[in-house]
Amino acid sequence: MLEIDMDLEGELGVDSIKQVEILSTLRDRVPELPEIDPEKLVELRTIAAIAAMLGSAPAPATAPVAQTAAQAPAAAPAAQAGNGVTVAVVRSLIAEKTGYPDDMLEEDMDLEGELGVDSIKQVEILSALRDRYPSLPEVDPEDIAELRTIRKIADFFA
Repeated sequence: MLEIDMDLEGELGVDSIKQVEILSTLRDRVPELPEIDPEKLVELRTIAAIAAMLGSAPAPATAPVAQTAAQAPAAAPAAQAGNGVTVAVVRSLIAEKTGYPDDMLEEDMDLEGELGVDSIKQVEILSALRDRYPSLPEVDPEDIAELRTIRKIADFFA
């Protein structure tokens, strides 16, 4: 049973990437919710803290959490050199997540400025990479702002 004051990471095992997925699901369901700065995620350690940050009363938290937990990870692509994360892999995943044609995406395009990928969508992309390549390290919220291009994401995980 979920309680609004349970520690997301300590008691529920929700890491920062999974936390952003949950917030993204909330924003998908309620588009008028504000975007949350990834650096402030460390302050949102409970369901109550998330509800307070969003300025709403706590809703039953089981739906967003269950929905996120129920999503099946995509099948892992064939292994490549190193951990498998290449510019082509990142480009393909960004195309999949944004709807942009793969051949339109250039390695050094600014994700937010040129493609409109906000921080929540960026974390979804990073989370999808970790789902496909479970050995990848978790990205600290402070580092996410530096991963502004396809090349920088691929280099970060290389």
